[in-house]
Amino acid sequence: MLQPERPQQDPNEDNRAADARLVQRALDGNANALAELAERLRYVPRCLAVINGRRGGFLSSHDLEDLAQDVVVIVWRKLRTFVGQATLEMWVQKVSYLEFLNYIRGKGRRAAHSESSDPELVAAPASGGITPEEYERLEVVLEELGPPEADVIRLKHFEQLTFREIGEALEVSENTAKSQYYRGIEHLKRVLPKRLGRGDER
Repeated sequence: MLQPERPQQDPNEDNRAADARLVQRALDGNANALAELAERLRYVPRCLAVINGRRGGFLSSHDLEDLAQDVVVIVWRKLRTFVGQATLEMWVQKVSYLEFLNYIRGKGRRAAHSESSDPELVAAPASGGITPEEYERLEVVLEELGPPEADVIRLKHFEQLTFREIGEALEVSENTAKSQYYRGIEHLKRVLPKRLGRGDER
């Protein structure tokens, strides 16, 4: 006689619950929890370095050091918003990624108003063999598209996350992440060719 299949348990469920308890203890002022959380946040510089590498080394080591300090402060400020729907590291990765994007947008705007270009800013294409100019136009289109679709596209193509991982990072279901992704891609298909000078906008 066939036995009914047991629902598969999410392997991260226990980790998420443990992380939620850790964060709550830290918010309550528990010294051991605060120390453990501070140790876990040493992950931030490595996370940003990986993101930067995947984006073509857009930021210098000095920029990364400054950004890492900012991200850690932001994580502490947003700690009350962590509810354990993702692991602590995945949540920190989301915060790090979004702050990375904010940082390079600000850096790009400052460079656009400068009389001389920063050589580190345009040293290499950011992703996929496109030129810095094309990358800048792509970022403009994604910024116009806005969240959540733009965030899903960035996580899918630049971070190479699965839809399940994207759902965990953005705290939505896997199917919702897919729907947001395909809506965003349809927008890019309509707008991006004209922005890149590769066709007419339909």
